[in-house]
Amino acid sequence: DVWDMKRNAWQNYYNHGIEVTGESVNPPKEYDGINKGHIYHLTETKNGAVDEFGNSWTFEYGVWSRDYIPIQKEIDEITMLGYARYDSHFNMYKYGQHLVAETKLIELCSHCFDEPFEEINNIFTYELPERLNKLENPEMQQNMTIEEQKAKVILDKILRHP
Repeated sequence: DVWDMKRNAWQNYYNHGIEVTGESVNPPKEYDGINKGHIYHLTETKNGAVDEFGNSWTFEYGVWSRDYIPIQKEIDEITMLGYARYDSHFNMYKYGQHLVAETKLIELCSHCFDEPFEEINNIFTYELPERLNKLENPEMQQNMTIEEQKAKVILDKILRHP
């Protein structure tokens, strides 16, 4: 045991307060790992290993296994109905259809592109009237009370008769 300046006992180690920089004299161990038939070159770290692509590996039961497999979006196959909006190639398909429509329009109406269609942004809206609540109408409230009284009379007749 060693005593510090305040007379506290402390178990000191050589590397307390020493920063070690530069390459290690003892390089990390290197291994080969296999995942899906491919051989990866692994470099040992503090609690596992890392391959040349940055993926982490763990040594369990005598075998190196890959920890994290990045999820890659699979390319969707085209169906009979074409692409849906969530498919990976939808934007490309949409642009292709735009080009097909443009060429077809030029074939059918060659002078249609002579002048720009400026009215496309000339849109209008309908002003809807203010919404009226029917339940606030006095006539409707009177009808509701009349119907409520009729319903009470009918229920009383039904419940009194066996």
